[in-house]
Amino acid sequence: MINWHRLRGLSNQKIVVSTSMWVFIVPIIFKIPIEASFTQCSNIYCFNINFFILYFSGLSFFIGGVVFSIFCPRFIKDYSSFSDFINKGGSNVTLNSHVINIGKKRSKNLYDEIMKTIEHPSRQDIDNINKGVSYISLGLGKQDKKSDNDKICIYFTREINVIFTKIYDMYINVNPLILYISTFFYTLGFIGLLYMFVRNFIYVFNKLI
Repeated sequence: MINWHRLRGLSNQKIVVSTSMWVFIVPIIFKIPIEASFTQCSNIYCFNINFFILYFSGLSFFIGGVVFSIFCPRFIKDYSSFSDFINKGGSNVTLNSHVINIGKKRSKNLYDEIMKTIEHPSRQDIDNINKGVSYISLGLGKQDKKSDNDKICIYFTREINVIFTKIYDMYINVNPLILYISTFFYTLGFIGLLYMFVRNFIYVFNKLI
C-alpha cells in the first residue's frame, strides 16, 4: 500500500528526477530551428513524439514532486529510517519538535500506542538525573503551545527507537487524499515512459525484421 515513506523513496529515484528536467528541456529544443525533412517520414510526428511523451512524463513527475514537497510530513522527509535519524544527530529533543503541536486527537492516540510498548519509568527514576530518563511532550495544538497543562509528557529511558517508530507510523499515512494525488501524477509519469519504451521497441523491432 502506498504511503509517504514509499513515496519519499519514489521521489528520490534518478529516473524521476532526470525525467522531470524534460519539462524545461523540451520547450528549449522546440525553439531551436531544426532542418529536417518531415516529408520523408510516414508520420509527421515520427521525430517529435518522444519529446511530447518526455514532456508529459516530466510534467507529471514535476507536479507529483511539488505536491510531495509541500504536503509530505517533515518528519518523513527528514528521516528515511531510525538509523538515518541517529546518523543525523536525532534525539528526544528532535522528536519533541515533531510532536509538540500535533493536536489533541493525535496526542491521545500516539500516547496510547507508545505506552503499550515501553516501560514507563517510576517517579523516583524521573526525578533522579542519573537514571538518564528522557521525555517528549505531546501538545494539544498550536493554540495551546504556551500552556504546560495542555501537554502530555511521555518519559522513557532506552526506548527512543520505539518512540521514533510510533511517531513515524503516525505520520506515514496522514493527508491520504493529498498522498493519492501525488501518487496519481507519479503514476501518469511512469505510464508515459512505459508507452515510449514499448513504442520505440516496436519501431526498432520492425526495422530489424
